[in-house]
Amino acid sequence: MRLADAESALRHAASTDGAGEPVEIEVFPEVIGGAYGYAHSDFRRDGLHLVVDVGASTIDACLFRFRIEDDRENWPLFEARVEPLGVAELHGRRIQALGNLQAVTLRNFDPLDGLAPVPQMPWPEDAAPAAVIEVDDRMTQEVHRLVGGLIVDALDRRDPNASEFKAGGVIPIVLMGGGSKSDFYLGALRKWEDTLLAGLPSRHRGLEMFHAIVPEGLDPSGGKDGHRLAVAFGLSHSAPELPIHTPRREIEDISKPEPVDHQGRLVGKDQV
Repeated sequence: MRLADAESALRHAASTDGAGEPVEIEVFPEVIGGAYGYAHSDFRRDGLHLVVDVGASTIDACLFRFRIEDDRENWPLFEARVEPLGVAELHGRRIQALGNLQAVTLRNFDPLDGLAPVPQMPWPEDAAPAAVIEVDDRMTQEVHRLVGGLIVDALDRRDPNASEFKAGGVIPIVLMGGGSKSDFYLGALRKWEDTLLAGLPSRHRGLEMFHAIVPEGLDPSGGKDGHRLAVAFGLSHSAPELPIHTPRREIEDISKPEPVDHQGRLVGKDQV
């Protein structure tokens, strides 16, 4: 929701809720609402998760922990970032890079139509124009910096002891938004996985990606559009039903454990 829409809704509520009566409004990040269906599904697991919402204009990425505390969902939100790297931005960059009749097939796509299928490139990957390849490579790097930066922050200071970062661990990613099933964004995350694994223990299992879902019967496409409807479904619930989310400014950094000096504990030949 845009700020102007929120202000309009507030004025409407104030005018219909009784003269002079205070109006209480609860504000939730979209990704919290979008993850609600996942958290109530068979896929749900407790622990650290990366949640990525690929929209028309932006990518919203959040790092938080799914957990239940005192019989209520209470999710500490460690980090959150938003960048203008959504489907419309990618589409606009490709059109601008082409700048000729080759772009006609792409111009028929409306990236602001929430139900429009994300277009595939009209060329085989190995035959795409150099200008488009350059645009895609640059944007892939920007997606890597956005998503990878959250993991680096978590490893360095926000949650360095998380089991998800240890040998045998896996980092779950919940994907949502109209662009989250496009080949470009899925490919960007898979490429980033190689870089991620280079900095984790050798037996780490990498990423495990899930698409956000809504309950069966609420998706008229038969389960195909849950990633588009997840935010609307979550935020359709009343505030007491939604998870408590601890803002990142209220969560202190966690000290990284000091490395153990095993070499200093070994017995040398002169000590035998």
